[in-house]
Amino acid sequence: QLKSLSSNLNGKGKDRDLCIPVYSAPE
Repeated sequence: QLKSLSSNLNGKGKDRDLCIPVYSAPE
C-alpha cells in the first residue's frame, strides 16, 4: 500500500489528495 501511495504522491496531484486520508487512516 505504501508503494501505491508513493506512486500517487509522485504522480498526480489529484491522487495525492486521495492519499492524504489514507495516511491518516493507519491511526
